[in-house]
Amino acid sequence: MGYWEMLMSYKKYARAKELFEGYLKANLDDSEVKSLLQKCENIIGKARKLGSIVQHRDAESSSA
Repeated sequence: MGYWEMLMSYKKYARAKELFEGYLKANLDDSEVKSLLQKCENIIGKARKLGSIVQHRDAESSSA
């Protein structure tokens, strides 16, 4: 398992995303890394969406 995959396995998606983006600047055609970057972006997006849902529900329950 490479360092990138290790970061992802420990749920360090933001750091893995940074490394993927840096790598892709020098290796534009690496489809495997592009795929891993997309996975990180999808997970980060889902986590943000879930976080905003939880915050919204918390705000509703505290105002009730």
